[in-house]
Amino acid sequence: MKKLLTAYPEILVEKYLGSITGVREFTVAMIGNGSDILIMPAGITLKIPKKVRIITTHDKDEHNTQAAPVSDLALRERIIRFAEMAFEVAGVHDYARCDLLLAEGFSNLSVPTEIEKMLSADVIEKLETNR
Repeated sequence: MKKLLTAYPEILVEKYLGSITGVREFTVAMIGNGSDILIMPAGITLKIPKKVRIITTHDKDEHNTQAAPVSDLALRERIIRFAEMAFEVAGVHDYARCDLLLAEGFSNLSVPTEIEKMLSADVIEKLETNR
């Protein structure tokens, strides 16, 4: 840690979830804006059991994952509410995606384990023009 702190002004340390049982992954797609927004959460599962539950690019490329609608309506609503806040804070519109990990024992999605978002084309364009 000391070596990292001398090399970088700030570091982020998180609990490793790869070996914890009961970790569930969700992806949430957002299309549209304002009252014409569509938010679609799906659970992501591995088709092939692995010793350490990490979904890799290889798993995705080899079609070793499966997406399914979130059937638990209460969980689905919590995921949607969280994703709406994440999209709003990130300032994205038109299209975005938010990936979430939910670990057993963590019942509150207000503090997610991981958030990954894909920027909308408009945000990418703004970044390109501000280089």
